[in-house]
Amino acid sequence: LKADCWRTVCSVTLVITLVRLWGKKPGYYEILENFLDLSRAIRFATYRSTSPERIGSYEHYIMNYLEGLVRLYGEEYLRSNHHLALHFIEGLTGFGPAPSWWCFPFERLNGRLQRVRTNKMTRK
Repeated sequence: LKADCWRTVCSVTLVITLVRLWGKKPGYYEILENFLDLSRAIRFATYRSTSPERIGSYEHYIMNYLEGLVRLYGEEYLRSNHHLALHFIEGLTGFGPAPSWWCFPFERLNGRLQRVRTNKMTRK
């Protein structure tokens, strides 16, 4: 899946599915809440307009998600993408809504370029 497809899966499909599966299961509530914090952060980060309140909400939910991730799984599960998610606040503040500057269109172009035959080699 491409990044935009993952965004849709995580913010719509998985939310509905995991709430139904884990909502009342003992031991899963904290994991579900952690995932929902990530989903909420993604929603605030990808709105087509932004405001200081929305940026503050993104920061709140991404921090909750990262703190929950460490609490549930330990620091060894933190990755460079988690660090970059904190810098996303600067992007929203400096450049405005993420859809005006994110790289999904370039990702699609890269996918097309990968399928171009070069040096008489075939690509699958």
